[in-house]
Amino acid sequence: MTKFTHVIGLTGPMGSGKDTVADLLTTHCGAHKMAFADALRAEIVEAYCIEHVYLTRRETKEHPLSALALSRCLDKAFVDRMFIQHRLFDNGQAALDAPRSPRQIMQWWGTEYRRAAQPGYWVSKAAQHIHWRHKAMGDRLIVITDVRFEDEANLVRGLGGQIWQIKRPGCDVPASAHVSEVTGEAFTPNLVINNCHDMRHLQQLVLGGYLAHACRVPGLRVEVPA
Repeated sequence: MTKFTHVIGLTGPMGSGKDTVADLLTTHCGAHKMAFADALRAEIVEAYCIEHVYLTRRETKEHPLSALALSRCLDKAFVDRMFIQHRLFDNGQAALDAPRSPRQIMQWWGTEYRRAAQPGYWVSKAAQHIHWRHKAMGDRLIVITDVRFEDEANLVRGLGGQIWQIKRPGCDVPASAHVSEVTGEAFTPNLVINNCHDMRHLQQLVLGGYLAHACRVPGLRVEVPA
């Protein structure tokens, strides 16, 4: 698979522009865009019987929703795990019915629930999807938008891919952030993209980085007409 499919894993703080970079690779290079969190969101949608859009819409991602209260979850193992991990029931029944934000539920489900029980859970899911996309769909470029853990970075590199770190002024990771919020520096990225100017500048960096990777010629630059 690695002979025919290029894999690029994006890492960086929330709001740095990872999805924008992935969209540029999709539009201009024919990439298939995916995320380690795709399988996570699918599981939450099934467990809570909610629409997928609740977990992806930027304007609601940080806001507590009654639809995501623990009392609405059909996965008893998840609720029990949160009881042990966070002692959410100290205030009685109110904690069960307390609204939870999509980001909070995704962090709990992804890290404290699945990853705690089976560290390679999400990497295995992503590897299966990448293999299927290559064999069934013939994808030649896959971009993963959310490399947050060392094993995820190792999967990308194990497939012959690269880690790209996206930086943006004002986008930092506070000390109190969840363990899944990272800058990506610890993964020793192959390319660092400073998203610090306009869209044209970002497009030039992204396309130049892709051509340098695909052609194995370091330092290639792309000039996008104004």
